[in-house]
Amino acid sequence: MGSKEPLVLGLIGLATLAAVGYLAFWAWFLNPRIGRVVGFLLPFVSVALCFKVARSVSDADWKLLRRTLSPLVLTLSVTLLVVFTCFSYGETANANAAARDRFAKRMPSDNELPFIFANGLIDGWVRSPMAGDWLSSDRPPLQTGMFLAHMPYIMQPRALDYTIVGIGLQSLWVFALWMLLSGYGVDRRLIALIIAVCLFSGFTFLNSVYIWPKLLAATYAIAGASVLLANKLEPIRSRPLGLALAAALITFGLLAHGGTMFAILGLVPMMLVLRRIPNVRSCWAALAAVAILYLPWFLYQKLVDPPGDRLLKWHIAGAIDVTPQPFGKLLIQNYRSRTLSQVIDNKIDNMKTVFGGDSALAKSFIDTFRGFFIGGDAGTNMIDTSSLDVRVIKGFRFFPELDILIVGFLAITVGGVRQLRTPTWRFSLTLTGWVAATILIWCALMFIPGSTVLHQGTYAIVILSYAACLSATWVVSTRLAVALGLLHIFINIVYYVLLLHINQPDEIMAEASWYGVLVFALLSACAVVYQLFRIAKTENPISSYTTKNSHTAAFHGLIV
Repeated sequence: MGSKEPLVLGLIGLATLAAVGYLAFWAWFLNPRIGRVVGFLLPFVSVALCFKVARSVSDADWKLLRRTLSPLVLTLSVTLLVVFTCFSYGETANANAAARDRFAKRMPSDNELPFIFANGLIDGWVRSPMAGDWLSSDRPPLQTGMFLAHMPYIMQPRALDYTIVGIGLQSLWVFALWMLLSGYGVDRRLIALIIAVCLFSGFTFLNSVYIWPKLLAATYAIAGASVLLANKLEPIRSRPLGLALAAALITFGLLAHGGTMFAILGLVPMMLVLRRIPNVRSCWAALAAVAILYLPWFLYQKLVDPPGDRLLKWHIAGAIDVTPQPFGKLLIQNYRSRTLSQVIDNKIDNMKTVFGGDSALAKSFIDTFRGFFIGGDAGTNMIDTSSLDVRVIKGFRFFPELDILIVGFLAITVGGVRQLRTPTWRFSLTLTGWVAATILIWCALMFIPGSTVLHQGTYAIVILSYAACLSATWVVSTRLAVALGLLHIFINIVYYVLLLHINQPDEIMAEASWYGVLVFALLSACAVVYQLFRIAKTENPISSYTTKNSHTAAFHGLIV
């Protein structure tokens, strides 16, 4: 399968990480003792495998492996930055609450559900319902398993370790996005710009700290799609094992969060348009990978804690209350209860929500500036209220979250000029097509009008849209792309940092007893920026190398 190509090695590494977590979940499910033994042995097995591989690796292969260090180091640096930012005000004794309230107010306790599930497995008994009226089968198990894989080495309080591990898992989007961009052969400077804009967006920080596993799901959706779409991975996807790898990665995305299905449905028409139709053998290999990975969880849903389809009934069939009725019956019943005109209006409302038509983003921006001119307590209250509104609107509405980057979608029209139809432009067009198809299918499937808020879909569309907008603008003007990216970062820093606690700054600073954490947050930010500059200056960051060594020459054609 060309496993010595750096991109493939990175994707296999992501798949292995998820497979280990999934294995840990089932080990704990079978018996807590088995889970503890598996978790205890994992680091020893990993070290033994590393030593075995290291002894058989040639000098040329070491050069190959070093190509994967940059994205790994950057991902680690991002994890540290987010962790230190999360706890810059202390509150480690109640880590889940600190993560829930760090950048937003009144967030639900969804970030704790994988943790509650894990604690049930540790105790040898998972309650039903597990929390409130939520069943354990209502939420996929991947983040739970990846946390349990660390269990024998976790110290009290467990919630703190769970939050740190969760932040690390959400930060894997950096590595997956790197794989996608490198697979397309994107300019190294553009790669640095895209990752910087994605990272320093308030949306990413909010959802990396508030660790419901939606960014983790986006990670695996993007990683799997890189095999199917990236030009430099064409020899891989043409083989059964390559398509099985893509299917496994995407299935792990589903096992992290069900919203990944929308990204999958949007990806299918793009593959047809691009004529990326695999052969029959590859299709069978992909189906086998999906069945092997997803079937155990499907059986858990139906046999252990049934019915396990609450979210499907809620979002697609419109049945919010828990009900034992079959999904198909509910779907037909609820659609028959509405006229065709009502159904169409509901879908239009879904599209309006995506565009932010039901929000008051412009008014909230204006109120922020008005507050500075008014001054005093009244002005401070206006700034506090309006800045919170901006964060809520941007955090839950697709187009408002992109803010100034929307200009990038307009830049895609430069494809009308033949000379500007560069590979970078085609890359942006491909991502835009995937995002557009996903949004259209999402709006068509969601039953309840106005329900297409970001947290009820897939976060992959946000990260992909950042990349698409900046890539399209890059084709028009490199300087314009950098300016838009920096302006987007500036807007987010203003609202997620400078105006985050404007109403009680003295109280917040009094709580910030961990001044050392603030220092470490700044140092981590410097490390991230340094890594991004290294990317921009490095020739062909990961996907291109030359070697005359016969051991690796066979794979040279994959990446040139």
